[in-house]
Amino acid sequence: MAIPSSSQNQLRIIRRSLSKVQRSVDRIAAELRQAEANAKSSSNGKRRLHLSPERRRALQVHGQYLGRIRLLKPLQKARVKNVKAAKGYRAAIALAKRLGKG
Repeated sequence: MAIPSSSQNQLRIIRRSLSKVQRSVDRIAAELRQAEANAKSSSNGKRRLHLSPERRRALQVHGQYLGRIRLLKPLQKARVKNVKAAKGYRAAIALAKRLGKG
């Protein structure tokens, strides 16, 4: 029993479409496996900063300065900023502590 040619053409088209779908699924599966392998190689996905002790301490002091200065009024902030420019962070933090309590 012979299959009509229009049915054969439709079957051929379906086979091609299915093979394209299969290739796409295989490609996506490979990408997912690669992503999973990459995720396992980096422990938690976050970038680890390599800071020297000196740089870490500088960031801590800067954070203290920002934490103190944000609680001050605009004129007090200007005064503290002037002290920071002239004498550095330590003196500015000390002044901000005094102004914040007063």
